[in-house]
Amino acid sequence: MKAGILKLILLICIVFINQKTRAEGQIIDSNLKARFLYTFISFTEWPEKAFVDSDSAYKIGILGDGAIVKLYQTMKRNDINGREIHAESLPLDYLTQDLSRYQILFVRESHKSHLAKLQEVTKDLPILVISENINQENQLSMINFIKLGNKVRFAINNENAKSAGIKFRSQLLKVATKVM
Repeated sequence: MKAGILKLILLICIVFINQKTRAEGQIIDSNLKARFLYTFISFTEWPEKAFVDSDSAYKIGILGDGAIVKLYQTMKRNDINGREIHAESLPLDYLTQDLSRYQILFVRESHKSHLAKLQEVTKDLPILVISENINQENQLSMINFIKLGNKVRFAINNENAKSAGIKFRSQLLKVATKVM
């Protein structure tokens, strides 16, 4: 009887530790991806028509978990080249919204089924579409987060970016896992 209770307690502890570790891992991944997004902005050039004026902020729309939005709100350094960075979660009816006000759309893995429709809606707009399709390449976005072992990396679809008038600096292309 005591052995059974001890095993149950041990099992509960293992499950609790596993869930805590998984949650901490998700926070670390979100923090890392927020920093990646910041770097992507730094090494990406948009056409002038992507902004209302020279002082306009970079607007990031996030489809999925809003943890990255919260991170951007707490990051101390939240401007690049004199432009602030504003991140917000996209509403569920985002396809009825004017997406041209965004320079970046980040599609979390939980919403990857939306990528085809999103690509169709944004095809003529200078919007950097970033996806999180961890286990496979993604032909629909311009940058795709992938996981190699326990490391987060990214692949770039330069052709999709060029067709939207977006240019990546060579430094970013050099560190991508794959450039298509």
